[in-house]
Amino acid sequence: MGSMWGLQFSMLKFAALSEVGEINILMATLLLLALVFSGYVVVKREPIRVSRDWFVFLFIIALLGYVIPLGVTLFVAPHITVGTLSFVACLAPVVTILLALVTRSEPVSRSRKLALLLGLTSVILVLWPQLQLPEFGTAGWILIALGIPLAYGIEPILVDTRWPEDMTSSQLIAGEAIVATIIMLPIYLQQEDTRLLVTEMGAAAWPLIIFVFAGVVETLLYFHLIKTTGGVFVSFGTFVSLIAGVAWGMVLFSERHDILVWLAVALLLGALLLAAKGQLASDAAIKRNL
Repeated sequence: MGSMWGLQFSMLKFAALSEVGEINILMATLLLLALVFSGYVVVKREPIRVSRDWFVFLFIIALLGYVIPLGVTLFVAPHITVGTLSFVACLAPVVTILLALVTRSEPVSRSRKLALLLGLTSVILVLWPQLQLPEFGTAGWILIALGIPLAYGIEPILVDTRWPEDMTSSQLIAGEAIVATIIMLPIYLQQEDTRLLVTEMGAAAWPLIIFVFAGVVETLLYFHLIKTTGGVFVSFGTFVSLIAGVAWGMVLFSERHDILVWLAVALLLGALLLAAKGQLASDAAIKRNL
């Protein structure tokens, strides 16, 4: 699951470098995902209801889970390395802890606070060298990329608190992709250059196909692991995705990173471990209360 997520960042960079256009690429990606997941719910015989409550929930989740993070990724991918992109995206658990601390939506343990501190320190280690370069190097693009973990960090909070009781996991997966496609449709249609069919996507076609395949595998494994092992074990997939993202960048783009970036990765791994430990303690406390 983690290795598939890490691979997706490389595929989006390949697609973004094709000069097909971010909106065209995003529209084609969402349409392919919507078609695949729609077939999935049909096979499972779990039709998607058309109701106001479901649509409002799916609209917000589609923005946070697909439109914003994928759009930002495609926008910044040509300007920063895949390794840096993977690093930034894996800050999502740190963002979730920060939001919980600011909004006081749930108690934040000492281990989670330390995870937050390590995560923020890791960001500074990546940004600081860029700020010393002429015109701040890629610092601006990295700051924009922080929109990715911000969206991914908010999403699980809303899913946990607003998930309709009569909606299954399969319906959420498919509904999110379908609504994301609906959101992007008017934006896509207002363009002068609209390329969507695989035959028209040129060099962007094959990375998008791999991206969608990886996304389907990753999503199905995610919910399978949630069901069989629980949420804490699944969170360790972020560890794998961080290392995998850096590794895919080194293999596919011959990327190399300086010592500060590797130190930042090590600190983020520590932050993720503490975040998972904090989640484990929280789950144990809930079970005791039950």
